[in-house]
Amino acid sequence: MKRAIAATLILLLSSAFVTAQSVTISQIDASRLLTRQLVDLYVSLTDEAGEPIEGASRGEFRVSESTDGEEFEPVPVTDFNAGAAAEEGITFFLLVDNSGSMYDTLEGRPTDESSNRRIAHARSAIRTFLSGIDNPRDEVGLASFNTFYRMHAEPTRDTGRIDSLLDDIQRPDRRAAYTELYASIREAVDDVAVAQGRTVLIVLSDGENYPYYEYTGEEHPEYGDRLFTYEEAVERAQREGISAYAVNFGPDRDSNLDEIATESGGRVYDARNQEELAAVYEDIRRRVLEEYRITYRATVAPAERKYVRVEYRRPGVVAETSRFYFANTIFGTPSERFGLLFLLPLIAALLGWWVIRRLRFANRRRDANLEVLGDRTQVFPLERGQTVVGTSESADVTVAGTGGGRGAGAGAGGGAGTGGAAATVVYDETHNTYTVQSDEEIRVNNRPVKRKKLEPGDVLTIGESTVVFDDTRE
Repeated sequence: MKRAIAATLILLLSSAFVTAQSVTISQIDASRLLTRQLVDLYVSLTDEAGEPIEGASRGEFRVSESTDGEEFEPVPVTDFNAGAAAEEGITFFLLVDNSGSMYDTLEGRPTDESSNRRIAHARSAIRTFLSGIDNPRDEVGLASFNTFYRMHAEPTRDTGRIDSLLDDIQRPDRRAAYTELYASIREAVDDVAVAQGRTVLIVLSDGENYPYYEYTGEEHPEYGDRLFTYEEAVERAQREGISAYAVNFGPDRDSNLDEIATESGGRVYDARNQEELAAVYEDIRRRVLEEYRITYRATVAPAERKYVRVEYRRPGVVAETSRFYFANTIFGTPSERFGLLFLLPLIAALLGWWVIRRLRFANRRRDANLEVLGDRTQVFPLERGQTVVGTSESADVTVAGTGGGRGAGAGAGGGAGTGGAAATVVYDETHNTYTVQSDEEIRVNNRPVKRKKLEPGDVLTIGESTVVFDDTRE
């Protein structure tokens, strides 16, 4: 199989990116911007044949930042790591097309022979990819899509579990056989956005975006009459700093997949059979492992977007690239609206945040708990199972806000909240961890999320209240 994969790579790369030496920003991780004013760049450096270049040094890179994309200011590089992905692990999130056409043959003909179906080839290729992951720090998540988006597993180090869950991807009925490609990419980005470090979304699709509402005239059971655009998928990937790699695995291809991938820092591949598809997955992993991580100290100039330019220079070679990231998540308000007067409260906020993180909200307890801040701070221990936090009186922990709440920390009801803002904290017995999830976006550490594994000191904004998660179990 390894020889077949290696041989297939030659075919793949012949139609891929054959350009002059180039540098690409694959991912921008601004999760430490608020707390430490640091930004991590994952940078890909390739030669004339599109192959990764190894052995580049810190001194060969220059980084600058801009608030308008025109006037760039040099910024100090604080760290350079050529093996960060291997040392810290990579999060792969596999999004697999499960529309009706995936149950045809590779040539697009109907078949009753399950082993000849395109989905069977996809399962085999993914299993080959999973068997080749030898870094215990790597994590893999799995989701599928058709008319509906379904997440089968959050990113986990247990690749055997992902292998077994591939069989849960079953043939949809006619109503579920459409292809909500753009909506599903957007949802997948939300699901994987909580991952730390290098995060890769790999989208496998055998055709074009084929929305339920557009082609049936009936409202989608979840989306109603809303038709998602590929620009929304691009914007969400850019906002969350996720790079999407697109794999066309069928006779038809969605022309906008190219832009979704390239604009988010990923690449586009074509695969015609199981061997080529396995080679694609391996090539993605290989390229990510050979990226460089550059950490720099960001400027303090306020802006909704900030542009980053990376220059690579060595004798006879000059290459540069630029990309933007969103830097407007300061208490939920675009920072550009504040002007220069924003700097003083920003510094105070950063200092207060640092103190809070250092104290880790030490309340001298020996359990996992939620601390609802207010005039009278209250602490609620978390039991195993799930705990609903919301503005409804029926929530387990009721917080201030619209929806019939009785004030921050008022009582512990016995069921899910109804109406108003709400989130559920779920205990994971396998990993002994807690995760917060919500149907609507909430803010955790001032970032919009629908799901996040909680760590001590995480700050949740629910309704009008600030809730702090702490875990002081021995």
